[in-house]
Amino acid sequence: RYRNSRSLWDRAVKWFCDEKVDFIAQLGDFVDGCNQDLPGGGKKALQELLGPVDQGPPVLHLIGNHELYNFARKEMEDGIPLPGLKV
Repeated sequence: RYRNSRSLWDRAVKWFCDEKVDFIAQLGDFVDGCNQDLPGGGKKALQELLGPVDQGPPVLHLIGNHELYNFARKEMEDGIPLPGLKV
């Protein structure tokens, strides 16, 4: 499975910041359905993953089918509030 995904993301964020990229295109499937049963669910997972890029370059977020396992389409259209993040 995707055991190394988090460490790969952390390395990518460091590279994005070190290289001072103009923007990040996050292509979806950022969180998986396994998060829906955890405390805080998908919102907590998003906060943890997006926190490191919050002060970095602008990020374009696309929606993948895995986000639909965690959030209703309407919720995503309206914007998912993530306290403490400017996303």
